[in-house]
Order: sequence, then C-alpha cells, then structure tokens
Amino acid sequence: MLAGATDRVPIWLLALAATGIGVGAGQTGSTGVLLDAVPVERIVSAMVVWSRLAIVGYLVGPAVGGPIAATLGFEAVALLPLAGLLVLAAVAVGASRKQDTG
Repeated sequence: MLAGATDRVPIWLLALAATGIGVGAGQTGSTGVLLDAVPVERIVSAMVVWSRLAIVGYLVGPAVGGPIAATLGFEAVALLPLAGLLVLAAVAVGASRKQDTG
C-alpha cells in the first residue's frame, strides 16, 4: 500500500513481486491443506459440479441477461448472479435436510 504513495516504478515492481510471492504462498498452502483434508473423490466430484455449473451459466446467462437488460436496464443484470446464488442455496438447504432425515 505504501508503494502507491510514490511515483517510482521500481518500488511498484518490488511491491508487486512481494504481493505475488505472498499470494502464491497462500494459494500453495491452502491447496496443500485441501488435498490433505479432503478425499480425492470429493475433490473430483466438486470439480465436475463446478464445471457443469459454469457451462450452464455460460449458456443461460446471455439468453436470460439480454432480454432482462433490454426490458429492465443493465442494472437489473446484476441481479442474475444473486438469483442463481439463491437457487443454489435453496438446493443446498434441501439436500442437507434430505440427508438429515435419512
């Protein structure tokens, strides 16, 4: 943050390098903890679900976002991710309740 207070590019480069090292170390550490704590099958399952959700969003987003933007304005498009989040939260809660009841 202090690097932004100066107009010297070499200081900015040092700050960016330090930030990159910190982010990389944090990412590596968190990945190590994840791989140690979660079975491989669950990680693969999560990756499959994530990729399927991404593809659905990629295909449905423009088809739904275009008409919403044309009708309600571009500000309303920001509500689409929120609506998707609410749907996913409802599914997660329903699955959790179903699992609790056996």
